This record gives sequence, structure tokens and C-alpha cells, in this order.
Amino acid sequence: MITTGQYNWVALFLLGGACVLGLAFALAALYRPAARPSMLKRLTYESGARALGDALLRFNIRFYILAIVFLMFDVDVIFIFPWAVSFRLLVFGDNNIVFTPIGPSALTEMFVFLGILIIGWAYAYRKGALEWV
Repeated sequence: MITTGQYNWVALFLLGGACVLGLAFALAALYRPAARPSMLKRLTYESGARALGDALLRFNIRFYILAIVFLMFDVDVIFIFPWAVSFRLLVFGDNNIVFTPIGPSALTEMFVFLGILIIGWAYAYRKGALEWV
């Protein structure tokens, strides 16, 4: 059963968070520069040369598709690496660590994950998303 004392702790936590946020905004207002930047300061800086043309150029959609495919495979590597590092512990366990190994299902789950990844790669290849030119 929830008592009013527990709600008091939540209210105190929220009040403390609001105070910290207000203090951060007050300190930022106190220490930030008050002067507005001049037009010279607002100019785009590109390696000491003046910027020519508009920055809002149209790019070919292939650049975006290739970037998304790259991110897809890059994030998959982030998931695969920790699994590979802990594979021995997942399957066989360790006497020194209190951990129940999950056995062959760890390998099966990774095969399913890699299968989905390969299907995604084949789909992207078939659609021409991996073609640069």
C-alpha cells in the first residue's frame, strides 16, 4: 500500500530537480556574454576562405540511402561485439561467477540475428542501395 510519505519523497525529488534546473539557467544567464554578435561574426567560416553559394544544396538520394545502410550495419556490429566477447560465459558459464548459462540458445539467437542481417543486406543489394555510381 502506498502511503502519503512516499508521495512526499517524489515531490521532494521533483522540487530538487526544478531547483537544480533553475540554478543552471541562472548561472548560464549570469556568465554568458551579453553583446550581440556582429555581422562579421555571423559569417560562415570555411578554412579561411569566403563561402560561395548557398548551403542548402540538393544531394542525390543515394548518399542518404548509403548512409542509412552503413548505420544499419554499424549498429549491428555494436550488438555483435559484446555477444562475441561474452560467448563463452553465455554458453558454458564459469565456476567463479554466479551466472546461469543459457547454452545453445545463445548461438541460435545470434544465427537468427545474423540471418535477419543477411536478408537486409541482400534486399539492399537487390534494390541497388550499395551501388555507388
